[in-house]
Amino acid sequence: MTAMLLVILFIAIQTAAGALWWRWARGTSTTLLEALGMGLALGTAAASLGGTLLFPILPSTLAWAAPAILTVVLWAAVPRLRRTRGLRATQWGPSLWAIGVGGLGGLITIAVNLRNYPLDRADSIGTYHPDMLFFEALSRSLAVLGPSDSIFLSGGEVRYHWLTYAWSGQLAASAATEPFVMLTRVMPLVSLAGTILVAITWTMRATRAFWAPTVAAVLVVLGGYVGATYGTVLNFDSPSQSLSTVWMLGLCVALLSCTTRRWTSHAALLGRLGVVAMLGAATAGGKISSAAIVVAGWLIASVVATVRRELFATRAWVAFITMTLGAAFFYFLFIAGSAEQGGLGLGQLLNKASSVQGLNPTDYWWGIIAGTLILAVAVIPRWAGMAWLLASSRSRWSPMSMLSLGMAGAGIATLLLFSGGLNDTWFALAASAPLSVASAVGVSRALSHTYPGRTFRPAVQVVAVMLAASCLSVVVALLWTAGPGGTLTLRWLAPLVGVAGAVILSSVIAPTGGRGSLPARMLALTIVALLTLAALGRMLSLGASSFAVQPEAGMRPTEFRPVLPFTDAVDRTTVTSWTRSQVDAGQWLKNRATPGELTATNITFSPLVPALSGQPTYATAIQYQAPYGRPAQLDELLARERASISFIDTPRMTVAKELCADGVRWVWVDPARTSTSSWEPFAKTMVTSADVAILRINPSACG
Repeated sequence: MTAMLLVILFIAIQTAAGALWWRWARGTSTTLLEALGMGLALGTAAASLGGTLLFPILPSTLAWAAPAILTVVLWAAVPRLRRTRGLRATQWGPSLWAIGVGGLGGLITIAVNLRNYPLDRADSIGTYHPDMLFFEALSRSLAVLGPSDSIFLSGGEVRYHWLTYAWSGQLAASAATEPFVMLTRVMPLVSLAGTILVAITWTMRATRAFWAPTVAAVLVVLGGYVGATYGTVLNFDSPSQSLSTVWMLGLCVALLSCTTRRWTSHAALLGRLGVVAMLGAATAGGKISSAAIVVAGWLIASVVATVRRELFATRAWVAFITMTLGAAFFYFLFIAGSAEQGGLGLGQLLNKASSVQGLNPTDYWWGIIAGTLILAVAVIPRWAGMAWLLASSRSRWSPMSMLSLGMAGAGIATLLLFSGGLNDTWFALAASAPLSVASAVGVSRALSHTYPGRTFRPAVQVVAVMLAASCLSVVVALLWTAGPGGTLTLRWLAPLVGVAGAVILSSVIAPTGGRGSLPARMLALTIVALLTLAALGRMLSLGASSFAVQPEAGMRPTEFRPVLPFTDAVDRTTVTSWTRSQVDAGQWLKNRATPGELTATNITFSPLVPALSGQPTYATAIQYQAPYGRPAQLDELLARERASISFIDTPRMTVAKELCADGVRWVWVDPARTSTSSWEPFAKTMVTSADVAILRINPSACG
């Protein structure tokens, strides 16, 4: 309980500091909810960046707090900063509806996912996503060892977009929380709160429609693709995707704020650009695909503003350069240079996301191309409200419309050009968060023009098309799940049926009444139908398999390339479960190991040992360290693995001295992987059970 109270206090401090920065940078009054949302985005981003960059000169528990401490000092020392304009009145009606509907839906999804992420169980735990062990150990590594060392390979590096895990690890170390608490409890709630607050306040700045903030909240929290899966923005199995969404939304708001008025002072200029640079770096460090989408989208907006000679064109380019420099700074300093280099193929038909989801009509080459286009059709309905923004002459060339168009184009282009199993869908998924806001603004303007309702009561035609689209979503789900195993199914028809059905529904209902021309009414109702399908899209994954139906004999050679090991490691076993005795052994080791002492193990392919113990290891997590580490470190990683397993299987003085010389003082043994049961006189068994034995290397064995 004390640990959780400390975590809440730390997050509150970060949010308060971020809210002050946003009010200073904004230069105008903001609402309470906008200050909280942007404060959460800025505060968490600054804490994670501060904890990372200041790690070499400050204690880890103080480095993340340095930005907040600096804020207090500035507030006290500069009287002008204490005269910031007050808060504007909040429209509580639409805000509370949006928070209630989006928040409740998000909490339900979190509660459902928590069934797979128990913190304590008497027997074995085997329901975690396999990557969660890596994320937990990486969080600990960044908090305790910093970005220039690796908990998996002492002296190595992990070149990965790990900034969200740095934030998690910093707070976990400061509050002394148990393993997995931050990743499976705290971070989903923080991501949900930040996403909803930024999304609804951004929406309310763009439109006054009562239901628009609720639509934005539902689309970003609960929305998905129409007839396809993996469209969840707040992905419980990917903490980096969830928290970086908050930073990405904040970045979009900051960029748009640079175009709303001329900068009246150098302080306002530096303030807004500082926010853009910080959130640009944080977004790149949290999920590089999210940063790439915003960079591409704002580039389009800047080019269009220049061609049209808009007054804000220069400001747009200044903001673009600032954001790009911030993102590039983090990318080249901490991400670039990994051995795997991203794992994406360009212009290939193998391992396409449509093949993984079974959306190809056939496994011939043209079927894979068709399946990729069908997947794009499944992605776009969530963004349907953009159509009204682009069709209207009043909003067509606005910064928000051009930013949205650029992000949508980049998301679809990467989906069509890249291949990587499911990695090629991350870009379109990242774009779906800000485009949910743009879509909500677009549909609100469409309905105010064609079918205006009364406050929270929509027009009859709107209700009718929503009910009909809800029934259509059942047909889409049935198509996706139909078909016996091992045969081609009709799931590839699901996105086409959904989109075509939305058009047909609007064409039937639009002539019954409304304002404006018939084409305008049809467009508005089509948008409503598509957004209804997208809002219910996440339900598809509840009762359907996410992966393609593949022959029992193996992967189709025309669609899939076999997944080959990245390195020739001795251990190639992926650990997906662990026992109570292993958890206890990890806690025992954590309480007794001293700084600088390394642990060797014969569980080298998996990150199990550093995840459960939080201690630096000699060589573990080869499945992650090898592709995400430096290429020059591969030979050392494999040599250490061989030395670790050699000592455990055949203890000898020469190997014991080699381990000792490299700083190894503890050995974690999985008894099921070796026939050796005694390591005397080289090491003493300190903990033993059916699942684990922990050894302490004797000083005499170190020479």
